[in-house]
Amino acid sequence: MDGLLEVRQLKTHFHTVDGIVKAVDGVSLTVDKNEIVGIVGESGCGKTMTALSIVRLIPPPGRIVGGDIVFEGKSLLNISDDEMREIRGKGISMVFQDPMTFLNPVMKVKDQIAEVIVRHSKITRAEANVEAVNMLEKVRMPAPRQIADYYPHQLSGGMRQRVLISIGLACKPKLVIADEPTTALDPTVQQQIVQLMRDLMSSLDTSLLIITHDVALSAEICNRIYIMYAGKIVEGAGVEAIFQNPMHPYTRLLLECVPRPDQKSTIRFIAGTVPDLSNPPSGCRFQPRCPRFLEKCAKEEPPLKENNDGHIVACWLW
Repeated sequence: MDGLLEVRQLKTHFHTVDGIVKAVDGVSLTVDKNEIVGIVGESGCGKTMTALSIVRLIPPPGRIVGGDIVFEGKSLLNISDDEMREIRGKGISMVFQDPMTFLNPVMKVKDQIAEVIVRHSKITRAEANVEAVNMLEKVRMPAPRQIADYYPHQLSGGMRQRVLISIGLACKPKLVIADEPTTALDPTVQQQIVQLMRDLMSSLDTSLLIITHDVALSAEICNRIYIMYAGKIVEGAGVEAIFQNPMHPYTRLLLECVPRPDQKSTIRFIAGTVPDLSNPPSGCRFQPRCPRFLEKCAKEEPPLKENNDGHIVACWLW
């Protein structure tokens, strides 16, 4: 293994008038060089907050209260804000899930890509504009020279997502974090974006940490997957191990919810909802929804254990 990112027992809490919301509560994960890793779970499980914590963009009143984030051997929690700004975009970049929120509506596409390039490279604005068009070509944007002069509202959803990917890759970062990059797209465009990201990561020698609730998508693109529930990692393994031998009941239920062509019965769903992270259940946080509930599950929180093949799981059944 060739380590790039290591998150160690990360805790990100929000101190509110209603109590402390433990959005990320002891998360540990790794991403190696040239690897695609997924964090999978339902909405509200802390996936996005984990990603925002890694790049130190946590919205107030949230803050990191424990653990560490190590990137290329350097702790990101022990560097200044200026040093962190240098790492964002050039070392680690983030592709957000809603292009219309994160693209400036009054700036042309090429200017938004060029702005990132100029910020992190010693080149002129004219040279950056040329590089912006090159980036649009790399993400297979149709008519890139023409599209470069468009504004975001003139583009389709798939095109806007390609622009965000261009911005994320403009400075050739070592790691890209993609937060639900296909959520708002139709299935055909989703497949195009997934294939595009897989090809780009390979050709640019860039690692990818993808945040998604879509188990099927993670199977298509990832080398390894972490399953996250209620602020914690409950299972992690290579993609084949997760799909062929899921160990945590939550993982099994997620897989059963994936539609299959040969499925004749009604699509399954997981009963109940993700718990309030300001007052999570005692013991295992999944136990109120678990079909394999044991008495011990409500009293003691299961530790994250690793078996001989590197498969980790937090469950009293194992």
